[in-house]
Amino acid sequence: MDKGINIRSVLLLKKAVEILDYLGTKYDIEKLRKRPDICKEIINKFKDEYIL
Repeated sequence: MDKGINIRSVLLLKKAVEILDYLGTKYDIEKLRKRPDICKEIINKFKDEYIL
């Protein structure tokens, strides 16, 4: 059976990458892809500084 794409994880990753790009921070996309909890932390921490 084929493993489907989790849309929520993709959207979290997209928002986290946008924030990190805005802040000019280096990141490893593979680590972020494997750990959606890190993406949530980034979004929650910087949501006031970066308007989503």
